[in-house]
Amino acid sequence: MGQAVLSNHVLNGRRHPAHGFWFGSRGRDGLQLPVADAIVVDQLVQLFGIARQGQTGLSLVIPFPNPDITEQSIIGGVVRNYYFPILAGRLVVEVGSTTIDATTFHQVAASVPNTGAGAAGAKIPLDFVEAVSRQLDQQPQLIARTPINGGGLGASGFSEDQLTAMKETFSSNRLLHARIPVKLKPKPSGDRNSHIDLFLKPVPDGEKPFALFARGSITVPGETRYFSGTHAHGAMVASDEGVVAFLGDAENPAHTAWNANAEKLAKGWRSPSQTLRKIRYALRELFTLIADKVEQEDRDALVDFFSLADLSRSTQGPKKKVKVDIPTLPKKETAIRIQSRKGGFSVVPGPAAEKWQFPKTVDVRVAYDVIGGNGFSLHSKFDFDLATDDVNIEAQGLSFTPVRANKLRLSIAGPEFDLTLSGFDENRDLIVDARTV
Repeated sequence: MGQAVLSNHVLNGRRHPAHGFWFGSRGRDGLQLPVADAIVVDQLVQLFGIARQGQTGLSLVIPFPNPDITEQSIIGGVVRNYYFPILAGRLVVEVGSTTIDATTFHQVAASVPNTGAGAAGAKIPLDFVEAVSRQLDQQPQLIARTPINGGGLGASGFSEDQLTAMKETFSSNRLLHARIPVKLKPKPSGDRNSHIDLFLKPVPDGEKPFALFARGSITVPGETRYFSGTHAHGAMVASDEGVVAFLGDAENPAHTAWNANAEKLAKGWRSPSQTLRKIRYALRELFTLIADKVEQEDRDALVDFFSLADLSRSTQGPKKKVKVDIPTLPKKETAIRIQSRKGGFSVVPGPAAEKWQFPKTVDVRVAYDVIGGNGFSLHSKFDFDLATDDVNIEAQGLSFTPVRANKLRLSIAGPEFDLTLSGFDENRDLIVDARTV
């Protein structure tokens, strides 16, 4: 079965809605059912080169993807968003000829721009994530005595020996692994025992705090805010079948956060919001228990709120002029230069292009400047269309492909190249943007 999402359109004099569906038949409730004809299925398998043969699973075919989606951009997304299940050995991703698994992850990540940065831009401490991944299949250092459903995770949930051992582990800069029981209340059956695993380690010098919340192999970045304000690397991993199902019912469609008011949660569980709250705050509460006696000195912590007068400097008399030596910084060399021409422009190499590794891919966007808006996003094909003969395009040392009406993708063969576009409205101002992919 398939779906097409377009704009409202007219075809052969008939107006069609934006969404089109291809399916075999409808069920009793009107739900679209997939095509079951073996001959048609085999034709689609052959036509699209589907590799999955006989295995259970899901194959998706996107015959007309956005041209901005490249193998490299997909690899970057995999590295930055699926680092945990890959490093834990629970996920293997193949993009073209590149295989990303626990053994190749670091090698692949090294080739990705902004590697080590998560979806929100924060640096990911991969050594901590790997340590958590290795520990997942091992026995925890300790198990809390009582479930967290009542008053949350407090000192009463551990013995004095357990608290002492946890503080010693954390203060000695070792990874702490604690298992916390959770009592679930599915409808209509009785209570069900499950658990979550918590991991803590002090922040190494020069690094920033980090939190990982995971349900099975899925990271849930929106939940990390419940660990903000702490000075540690922490992870909350729910891998037991029961709590995985519970949190799955609370998860939003984008798998980025848990919603205590989710319909499936209220339908399938008793007192779900209370249980979810205890799970959310368990990692922070564990940190509070074991790190409250570990002092961290930060001389600049309140620098944005308070200031102290420097008593070594006199405040009397006229201020003296202080000569400031402004360092001479080397001028940054550019690899791409955009030269204005009558009715158009040229894209030529700059000095830094000599250092490029070729072939090089560059995207060039063009638009007419507008007042009070973004000319690129407001561009209309009625202004000009680079895929037609509206604009004259001359190229040397490169090949080009129209991506959109105002965007070209260049494949540059060597350091000597020239792209010239002409035929634009001379009464309007052009804006041009050229960036490497």
